[in-house]
Amino acid sequence: MRRIADRRCAGDSCKRLCVAIRRRLLVFAVENGQVVDTSEFPTADRVRALTWLDEDHVCMGYGREYTILNVTDGKTVDVFAAMAAGTSASYASSAFSAMGAAISAARGVQPLCVRLPDDELLIVKDNVGLFVGADGQTKRAGGIHWASAPEEIGFTHPYVIAMVNKQLEVRNYKTLTMIQIIQLPMARVLSAGELVYVASLDNVWRLAPIPLMHQVDQLVAAKEFDEAVSLLQMMGTNGEPHKRLNEVRKIYANTLFQAEHYERAFALFQEVDVDAREIIALFPEKIAGRWSKQKETDDSDSAEEDGTSSGVSEKHADYSEALGCLIRFLTMKRRWLPRAIQAQQEHEATLSPQERQMLTVDAGSLPSHSASPPSVSGFSQASVFDLPGNAKLPSLSELLRVAEAVDTTLLRAYLNTNDAFVGPLLRVKNYCKVDESEKLLLDYQKYKELVDLYRGKKLHRHSLQLLAKLGENENGPLGGCEPTIQYLQRLGAEYLDLIWEFSIWVLEHYPDRGLAIFTDDVYEVDTLPQDQVLDHLEHVSEMLAMRYLEHLINELGEMSPDFHTRLAELYLYKAVEDGEYVTVTREGEQEEDIADATENGETTARGKLVRFLDTSLEYKAERLLVQLPVEGYLEERALLLGRIGQHDKALQIYVRKLGRLDKAEAYCRQLASPDIYVMLLKIYLQPKQGEEPLLEPALRLLNQHGSFVNAIETTRLLPEDTQLSMVHECIQKYARESLSSMRMNSVVRRLSDISAMHAQEDLAMAHARHVVITDDRMCPLCTKRIGTTVFATFPNGTVVHYSCKERLARLKHV
Repeated sequence: MRRIADRRCAGDSCKRLCVAIRRRLLVFAVENGQVVDTSEFPTADRVRALTWLDEDHVCMGYGREYTILNVTDGKTVDVFAAMAAGTSASYASSAFSAMGAAISAARGVQPLCVRLPDDELLIVKDNVGLFVGADGQTKRAGGIHWASAPEEIGFTHPYVIAMVNKQLEVRNYKTLTMIQIIQLPMARVLSAGELVYVASLDNVWRLAPIPLMHQVDQLVAAKEFDEAVSLLQMMGTNGEPHKRLNEVRKIYANTLFQAEHYERAFALFQEVDVDAREIIALFPEKIAGRWSKQKETDDSDSAEEDGTSSGVSEKHADYSEALGCLIRFLTMKRRWLPRAIQAQQEHEATLSPQERQMLTVDAGSLPSHSASPPSVSGFSQASVFDLPGNAKLPSLSELLRVAEAVDTTLLRAYLNTNDAFVGPLLRVKNYCKVDESEKLLLDYQKYKELVDLYRGKKLHRHSLQLLAKLGENENGPLGGCEPTIQYLQRLGAEYLDLIWEFSIWVLEHYPDRGLAIFTDDVYEVDTLPQDQVLDHLEHVSEMLAMRYLEHLINELGEMSPDFHTRLAELYLYKAVEDGEYVTVTREGEQEEDIADATENGETTARGKLVRFLDTSLEYKAERLLVQLPVEGYLEERALLLGRIGQHDKALQIYVRKLGRLDKAEAYCRQLASPDIYVMLLKIYLQPKQGEEPLLEPALRLLNQHGSFVNAIETTRLLPEDTQLSMVHECIQKYARESLSSMRMNSVVRRLSDISAMHAQEDLAMAHARHVVITDDRMCPLCTKRIGTTVFATFPNGTVVHYSCKERLARLKHV
């Protein structure tokens, strides 16, 4: 008996024909009706079943064994031996152990094998069907178990048909589910391919399948969703089957959800990429808000009792499980939604207004293939806009609506399960609907989280109004001024109007701490315009403005003359306001005026003013002079006059009005100029009308600082009756200083003469040095003749080309 199997090879016009004759296998290559090649292979026994596995492999069944032959190289694989040696050995042994008595009863059973899609082969061993590949290993963990050994098997996509006990069993080759049993008791022969025929001794039947789409509808109606999905997947991934597949999966997921199988339901929701709003709508209004299709009324309760509810309610036993699944689902959605929104923004920015208007999307749901994460629908972010077919891209507004539903629902879910996650959700970029989220957070008294929501939405006025209201209660949530201070510090120069407006109540009620809004070491604080901050603080309180300027100048080292001048003015205004001056009318009151300015130090505004005028070098003295009161403030006037170079007037105040000779002499020591001492001596010894000369202080000044002044010139200022002994010390110091200066000048002159002589000797030696350039003199660096080219010589006598000079210097340095 001959067994024949044919198979097209790589070329469309080329076929392979396999013929089994006795214990031989002949393989013919047929092209254009002509045999172009013949191969012959011996077989171990008579071949009783024969079928192609792929272009190069053919499966032979003889007796109870199967062998796979590679027709290109003649190598064979014994299927059951390969199973025993491979990883599928445990499965094979367990499968065959279940046969029981059927094995012994079927020893004469005809071997059967049939090729399936994806280069898969179904072989029959007694009453068990196994799925193997070209390597002889099983390709599935399970097989087909018939009640008895089948007499015939065949395949017509997508079903495996077996003739068992004179009846036909039809199974889905993917799910192995029994689809149908056809009673044909007299049937003997089965021929299955694109058309299926069954024959008996008297009749021939043709089996016509119901259209697959009708089968899918029947399976969905019977809630056989796994089978319906399997059929649709085998029908292809494009066009109507793909669309129907998503619809069936969605129905399946909803059915699982209603049956409270939430984990499986949400897994399917993710696979189908169902619009998040459809899933949110399955939950009660407490979670879904305005997206919920349920109404928490007595009507909904009665509907649940009747079994007609379309979602989950809090009365369901696994409500918390459903909520947990929803949170995980929404969390996954919000990971990729921002990326999709950003990508859509960039995409729409490149479109013209007309093209942008053409972007439309179904208002009910997003397409399953639009902007999905790779783990869900297989589309990467790079392929978001590379949509198949005529699918339309979701518009930016639609994506934003979905993101709003996801984040707002996630907020509700967190508030009802674990409110610790509310803060992290609102502190990052989110799309929560503000009015709904605001009401929720207020109901749950989540004030800090509400402030985070406002900040993220840039609703800073709302945040600051809430903080101001809560700040009135020191012991309440967000009480006091600290939350407002920290919020204002982070706003930056972009929101100056808000900073001015809401810092007032802090500065008025907490002036000591409120100043930190403008002085703390925070980046946004450092970027604030200092002049505008100063104007604002001065409008609130001059004391605050004074402290702010002290911060700028003393801590930040600000050198602006305007700021220094302004601080001095504020000190002066404060001193005048506090009455920190004494009108000088009698000599006794001068000491009291001095005490006010110095002894209190920095505890008074006037003490700060005097210290500041004495130490700062940046203020504008002319501007301050015109603001000084006519009476009092003599020391301040002296400092200002000295700053503008009117030293005689400053010394006149120290000596004649304040009577502070020590300050006058300290003033001279600070300037360290001989002329200033002479100026002070003239004030001492040449008084104005009505004033007494101060001979004793003048003599003390001469005796102490005589070395700095011209004794001849200054002694002319002394009265004619002044004894020489009174100025003996001054003259002695001046003579000693003059002699020392003369001797020093002589030494310096002689040293200069010697240095000049050495320089002349070095110059003469340099002029005396010379080098001789001969015809054979070489440059040591480039080893070329120097000849008549420009050269350079080093102190050690080395002569190189001028162009090699720098290079040689670097080498020697190294």
